[in-house]
Amino acid sequence: MSHTSAKSTVAIVTGDEALADELAEALRADFELRKATSYDQAYTLLESGELDVALLDLNTKNGTFREGLELLGQVQNSDLDTMVIVL
Repeated sequence: MSHTSAKSTVAIVTGDEALADELAEALRADFELRKATSYDQAYTLLESGELDVALLDLNTKNGTFREGLELLGQVQNSDLDTMVIVL
């Protein structure tokens, strides 16, 4: 990434505050960050079209594993151009 280009936007999707803080600390120098603590919040962020990458914790406290898989399926079946990395 060149120094003149805008930073990519990454969403951290987890109900685990410690994990979110660790990921944010590691990424904030190079990326614009957004946080979501629920799958509903995550999908709202995804629909905004501003995300380049979503880090998706399937073991979040604020949703079930199944809801996480459903969110992943919604992204795959949509026109969203966001890379999802499952944690």
